[in-house]
Amino acid sequence: MDSRQGFFGNISVIMFILYFILCILQGVAVTKENPREEMVGESSPTEIEDGEKILKDDLVFEKIAELVKGSKKDEVTLPLKLGLEIALKNNLEIQIKKIDIPFSQEVIAEKEAYFDPTFFGEFYNQRSERQRSSALSGTPISKESDLAGTLGIKKPFKIGLEAELSFENSRYRNNSSFEGLDPQYKSSLLLNLRQPLLQNFGTTVNTVDIIVAKNNLEISSDKFALQVIDTLDKAEQTYYVLFWAIETLDHRKEALKLAEELLTGNRSRFKAGVTHIGEVQEAETAVASRQERVILARQRLKDITNLFKNILQIQPGSPLYPQKLRTEELSSPGEQLISFQQAFQRALINRPDLRRKKVEIENREIFLKYNKNQLLPKLDVLGTFGLNGLSGRAETLTFAGMSSTNPFGGDYFDSLEHLSKGDGYEWQLGLVAEIPLGNRADRSRYHQSKLDKRRAIIELKNLEEKIALAIKIALENIESSLGRFRVTETFEQLAAKTLHQEEERMKRGLSDTFRILNFQEDFTEAKIRKIKALIDYHKALATLYRAMGTNYRRHRIHLNVLVSTQAK
Repeated sequence: MDSRQGFFGNISVIMFILYFILCILQGVAVTKENPREEMVGESSPTEIEDGEKILKDDLVFEKIAELVKGSKKDEVTLPLKLGLEIALKNNLEIQIKKIDIPFSQEVIAEKEAYFDPTFFGEFYNQRSERQRSSALSGTPISKESDLAGTLGIKKPFKIGLEAELSFENSRYRNNSSFEGLDPQYKSSLLLNLRQPLLQNFGTTVNTVDIIVAKNNLEISSDKFALQVIDTLDKAEQTYYVLFWAIETLDHRKEALKLAEELLTGNRSRFKAGVTHIGEVQEAETAVASRQERVILARQRLKDITNLFKNILQIQPGSPLYPQKLRTEELSSPGEQLISFQQAFQRALINRPDLRRKKVEIENREIFLKYNKNQLLPKLDVLGTFGLNGLSGRAETLTFAGMSSTNPFGGDYFDSLEHLSKGDGYEWQLGLVAEIPLGNRADRSRYHQSKLDKRRAIIELKNLEEKIALAIKIALENIESSLGRFRVTETFEQLAAKTLHQEEERMKRGLSDTFRILNFQEDFTEAKIRKIKALIDYHKALATLYRAMGTNYRRHRIHLNVLVSTQAK
């Protein structure tokens, strides 16, 4: 064997083996990184803390207990913010979406694990006896035994490289008279490499599943945030409807009280002979009508209360379940409105469903690039580099009067020594090509990816237009309800003044029951309309903040996700 050839062969094999081992160590270090240590981009609406819940249960329970303890019997005034906190704490959809986040993180770990190194081993013991027809075999029955084992490690790399390093050993014996070593100890160290050059070449192509899994983690976080926003909006809107139902019942009761007072006065005047029976009957009719309205308003309040408790998931066993709920007084309109452009820009930044659509487009682009790569033919370079050693108990053989002894006599450790010195080596380089005729399947998948991306872009544009429309309608409703509120304030003041004047005329005998009842109806209607305009204003304002994706910030509610998320 040429000494220079052996030397350079040893150096090349050792370099490749060292490179392979270093790559494996680097791969292990990368895959052991905790994907929970990095967070989603700054635009994420969720404030993230490890090990925290959305809202601390004990804190919410303390607020509820304190509220019930300090309230009247069977009736509590529930602040809006506490109601929203209860809705977030109990909402099952939020809990489902929250579980999706750590689930998505585990999917990332699963996809990254594909590049983890794999240790493998084989062991076998083989014996055989065969009849021989050759006169040169030295024996009519050939007996062989082979005790062998292989240990190795293999790993796929993100550039597409597949590498396998194996260490093989065997102890071989036979009964041939011409065998120079018995037993034979064979050792070999082999490095097998396969690197794609066209299809499946490059980090981007081979890490598609990891990139998409990380993007899906962001999507899970955005779905969670959107569920929080929707839950807050639903609870807030129902809270305002509950306020309207409570106020309406109170005003219906006041109207009934006015009719009953009028009836009492008419009866007294009838007994005194000052008025006729028709005035009494007309007042009695009004009392009956208003009693029916009170019953309807009370039933409407019960229905809305049950709906609100259902949204808050207030179940039997909760301190709030047997309680009648009252709302806080709503503030009069006074918030300075922003322009449509400002609101739309905020929505573009904060809406989690918009961010989700953009990430989905990114996923479509990734699949498009991957499927474009799959259109290329397969062209892989193969390489095998190895060292081998041989030893065994040397037998002296005599043939035609000449004697010879195998120079590789020794024990098993001698074969390892020969391997380490590079007394034997091997290498092989080659190319493997594969070109599908027609390639219709890959072409179809590529065109599907193009269409899928186009559809995602259109869906994003459609969502932006829907958000713009929702913001426009919300701003118009705010302006309209604000105008209505100011008009109904004046209406209420005038109706109260007119009713008072008519009651004074009634005392002087210058009015009748019909006119008084009409003015009472106007006064009650004015108060109910004012309340309706007020809640419509607050509902429209809530709709605007929901459309911008910032309603939780408006109420200063801090959201903590159970697990943190990882940036791309």
